[in-house]
Amino acid sequence: MSVNIDISQWTPEYFNDNESECLNHLLQDAVWNTIPLVNIQNSHYFQDMRLVRFRGMIQDMHDPEFYFEKIEISKVGTDETCMRNGKYVDVIQSQENESILTDSSKNVTKERSTYVVISIPGLNPWAEALENQNSTKEISKGDFASKSVKRTLEVEEMMEVDPSTSTKRVEDKAKKLCSPESNKPKNDSNEIPQDILLNYPIPKRAGKTCLLKIYNDSETLKLNEMIEFVGFLSTHPMLSEFDKNEFENDMEVQVHHPPASLIPRIHCVSWKKLQHSNPMLHDSVIGFDDKNMYEAKKELLLVLTSLLLGDELAAEYLICHLISKIYMRADLLALGKFSLNISNVPIKRRPEYVKELYSILELFLPKSHYLEMSISNINEAKLIPKKNYDYNRLNSGLLQLSPNTHLVVDETLLTTGQLNSTGVHNVRALSNVIRNQKTEYDFVYYQMEYECDIPILILSEEKSLLPSDFQIPLQPADDQIEIFPETVDAIKKYLKPEILNKIRIYLTNARHNSDKYELPQGAQEVIEEEFIQMRKAKKASADDLHNLLVLARLKCLSDGKTRFDDECWKEVCQMENIRKERIEALKNTN
Repeated sequence: MSVNIDISQWTPEYFNDNESECLNHLLQDAVWNTIPLVNIQNSHYFQDMRLVRFRGMIQDMHDPEFYFEKIEISKVGTDETCMRNGKYVDVIQSQENESILTDSSKNVTKERSTYVVISIPGLNPWAEALENQNSTKEISKGDFASKSVKRTLEVEEMMEVDPSTSTKRVEDKAKKLCSPESNKPKNDSNEIPQDILLNYPIPKRAGKTCLLKIYNDSETLKLNEMIEFVGFLSTHPMLSEFDKNEFENDMEVQVHHPPASLIPRIHCVSWKKLQHSNPMLHDSVIGFDDKNMYEAKKELLLVLTSLLLGDELAAEYLICHLISKIYMRADLLALGKFSLNISNVPIKRRPEYVKELYSILELFLPKSHYLEMSISNINEAKLIPKKNYDYNRLNSGLLQLSPNTHLVVDETLLTTGQLNSTGVHNVRALSNVIRNQKTEYDFVYYQMEYECDIPILILSEEKSLLPSDFQIPLQPADDQIEIFPETVDAIKKYLKPEILNKIRIYLTNARHNSDKYELPQGAQEVIEEEFIQMRKAKKASADDLHNLLVLARLKCLSDGKTRFDDECWKEVCQMENIRKERIEALKNTN
């Protein structure tokens, strides 16, 4: 099928008349990727009803709304009528000599869903820059919104219609918009601030927000999923003015119908669920071969060992953490999670240590966030998403993140102090994510948990107050502590683009190879024999066996293997013995 088609000329009417053919075209990546990405361009650069893409995370779901899929239009002064499309639009076109028959028996009313979709939270600068670079296309003149057409003419040419709105009311509203009074300064004291409207989970890292109108299969979409949508952009100025004038004191209406210039509407025609957020790889994750995986692991291990002050064992555990993902849920268990607590951080000698470590990690990870675990921050932070019944929407919280967003918790900042009720709830919610990989949502009258996949790394002086799957006390070399600033500078110079890119691809591939991992026949006997010996030595419990199996899986994947083998099993057993010896040694010292 040829991809030489001009999709910039598609309109909602054309799409409705040729839906099957258009959807077939969109199945081609070469066609899909030519559609402009709203994430990297302000929506006012595009014409109303332009086909666009938006890549983001589902943050909230509004109540379904009714719309006219087909509506009858009559010509004033004649008996002539016609049916006009209302699908994929907010504003139905009509001429001055036409009247919209909202009460016609021929009208077809349907229901559509509205989703609030935000830019993927926690996207790191390198990933965002590369995503923009990959998606930037030369925008033709036709893509830009015309600056020569005045708003008053636009409003006169088009009228907004929904099943609960009469034609007379809409026409009156359009006349009001075109009147001189509409240009007078307005009292904005009741207007909701932009940051509240955008409703982004990570403070000071706001992205973009869109309202997605979904017409089909909306039940397959879930909260916090990463999805790329294609649809018709709706930014008509009447959408903003209509609501502002009529409902300036109604907070819910303001939130659900924000200015189109700030939060555009997109009438979705197709979407793709994203498996990862690494812009260096196709969504299907085309992997490295064994040689490239080995070389990338070697580079990463070298860098992390230097960052961890010469501790290669801690570096191995950290790599396992970085590639971890939940591969199955069984009963109450989230299998594959690997929360890691690196303790014994030399914060007294190197107060900047955790932030410097994070500055390197965010160069590798597509999505991450640094969380200061201080008393004041935990007492004030909004970690838990909470339902706001005044706005009838979900107020986002820091723990509302898409899968595989790494959270680095700096517990070295924790001092003596009193947690308030918010702090207690925040610690409980954070602990629940670590233990069960479930995020608590506060609906005021009841609590609800949603499954998540947020790998959490905790840096602390002593054993963390938070739970963890694995704790490894750092064993820093004294000379490495002294030269740590020079080490960080040297690492940043060492990480040339080709090495950085190799590591970034390696981490994504290793994580997604988890779906290919196999336990061959005979492996169970090896594991059982080793576990029996460990039980005889009174060094293992059922939890230890589970941890060993998770660690073995991740160690094999980190080495580029997708199949359990004896060599890997022996290595992880040795790793665990050394880790436990370190913990015991610290207990005896204290």
